[in-house]
Amino acid sequence: MFRRPGFWFVILLATAACVAFSVANFPRAVPVVTLEFEMDREAALRAARDLDKRFRWGPEEFRQAASFDLDSRVQSFVELEGGGKEAFSRMLSDGLYWPYHWTVRNFAEFETNETSVRFSPSGQPIGFVETIAEEDEGPALESSIARTLAERVAIRDWAVDLEQYSLVEQADEVRPSGRIDHTFVYERREPTIGSEGRYRLRLVMSGDRFTDLTHFVKVPESFSRRYEEMRSANDGIAAGAGIAAAVL
Repeated sequence: MFRRPGFWFVILLATAACVAFSVANFPRAVPVVTLEFEMDREAALRAARDLDKRFRWGPEEFRQAASFDLDSRVQSFVELEGGGKEAFSRMLSDGLYWPYHWTVRNFAEFETNETSVRFSPSGQPIGFVETIAEEDEGPALESSIARTLAERVAIRDWAVDLEQYSLVEQADEVRPSGRIDHTFVYERREPTIGSEGRYRLRLVMSGDRFTDLTHFVKVPESFSRRYEEMRSANDGIAAGAGIAAAVL
């Protein structure tokens, strides 16, 4: 059979068809993303050290680790139900949320106190989280006072335009030391991501210390369940393909 010209002609046609299909559909399966990179790893580490000196985050003596991350869950939601790949491209340029970002962790071994700082690919500081031990002392501020302090710092130091947001959630937690930690979640009124996705912002006051500013996207739980089901189906298909390939 392998010596017959007809067999190899069929194989050649099948190969050509596969190549043509791959070329036509590769941009849809693996879209090309254009990012403006103005910050590399060393620049991210240096910028995190500068911010640490400015805001006096902990710990005092620290080591650093940096990673370039992608929020794949948000990407999947936007591409599947939030407007497609064009909408995801707009998200990358709008500056309301950064699915791709640098994360720098300032930490010390055996210490609870540490800080993670986030930067956009262009080098803009876009948020941070400082972890403080529950046993650390601090005042028990009233919620209204804590909110005023958090909003003041977000506007002054992080250029957040809170005029575009509305408060949608708030929570207070009393720590073992008596300190009260306040969490405030804001939602941007517009634009939205599809019919259910929302841009959100979280601010946290640990006692009288501002410890968290995080931009995030609220992905509906219904999508998360559908996405997990889809991933399970894909895993099943991949396992079946692997078995078929081994048998063949």
